[in-house]
Amino acid sequence: MRNGKAVTLLIGKKHERSEITRQSGAPVCANELVRDSSDAHEREDGMVNNVMRRKISDSVSDSRPDIPANQVFQRLREKNGHTIALL
Repeated sequence: MRNGKAVTLLIGKKHERSEITRQSGAPVCANELVRDSSDAHEREDGMVNNVMRRKISDSVSDSRPDIPANQVFQRLREKNGHTIALL
């Protein structure tokens, strides 16, 4: 019995790579390729989240005075030489 749900997945260029691996005689399992990719994505998300948390924490604990947003954007416009769109 399976623990997960079967899905159809289009893997594009990864299919070419799995075919090369298969032709070399190495065992290839699409399930393992997808699981490995998903695991790598989760690890990357975790690393990005950790970096962002650290940057936010550093910013919050920074004792320097706040800079008004209009001054920040003015500096960016001067530095980049164009208008920066506000979201």
